[in-house]
Amino acid sequence: MPTRKKSVASSWRSVPKHSAVGRRLIEAVKEAAAYARGELALPRYDVTAPDQINVAAVRRALAG
Repeated sequence: MPTRKKSVASSWRSVPKHSAVGRRLIEAVKEAAAYARGELALPRYDVTAPDQINVAAVRRALAG
């Protein structure tokens, strides 16, 4: 006896809802797409690093 297949219309109900992480990822992708299209301006940060860092001095300061 052949088995019955579910129709596409009724199969969507069996898909679990997105987890919290999944919802955050979807929102992040939508935001990235809006930024790429020029529809969203995101904050910009400029970071200036010194030319040379005295690693030994930093380690001493953190240890003591």
